[in-house]
Amino acid sequence: MNTSLIIEEFASSWAYTRKMTNEFIKCVPKEKWDFSHHPKFGPLSQQFRHMVGVYGCYIDAFISRKMDLSKKKAYFSEPLNRENILSVLGQMDLKLKGVLNEIKNEDLNKFTVDFFGQSMGFTEYSHVLIQHECSHF
Repeated sequence: MNTSLIIEEFASSWAYTRKMTNEFIKCVPKEKWDFSHHPKFGPLSQQFRHMVGVYGCYIDAFISRKMDLSKKKAYFSEPLNRENILSVLGQMDLKLKGVLNEIKNEDLNKFTVDFFGQSMGFTEYSHVLIQHECSHF
């Protein structure tokens, strides 16, 4: 398994996904910022905050090798506005780059994350991260 290539391909896919997320956040009209498409779902602004928190948990799990959503509220404490969300996402993207650079030195054949009791390898785990992000579009 070519670790560097796999990680670079994930990083490229993630950069594309992040660009789509950022464009989505940027294009929401001010009057729709607190819009909810259904009473069972939080408004867009809260969904964006949720995306930030869960993203932080995904990054942490790359390090700890165990998904723990109990920390998701710790990743965003700023006022809930577009600029803050985009800024925190940008900071987290930089953290992910550093984490991925560390993982490049590992054997991905031995890389696993405990995802709520399911053992996932790097590729499967990174796909779940992208799927979660895209599901909020």
